[in-house]
Amino acid sequence: MNSISVSGKFANLKSKTTQSGTKMVTFGVGDQQYYNGEKKTQWLNCIAFGKRAETLEKFSTLLDKITVAGKVEVNTYEGKNGKVTN
Repeated sequence: MNSISVSGKFANLKSKTTQSGTKMVTFGVGDQQYYNGEKKTQWLNCIAFGKRAETLEKFSTLLDKITVAGKVEVNTYEGKNGKVTN
């Protein structure tokens, strides 16, 4: 089973509508960790669709922290040497 749950700082909400008319938002969740006594923030890319996207967009100005549960997808783009994890 592919699932993940993460809590952290909510940031950079961007809203779109798909070609089929479905609301979609992308946003980041920052997870702070300590390495060798230094605080580091790791940002995770998140995507929500439909009613969840509409709710996040509506309340995004009120959010500072968020907990997200979902699945992990790794996308490789043609012609590029990188992968994106959402």
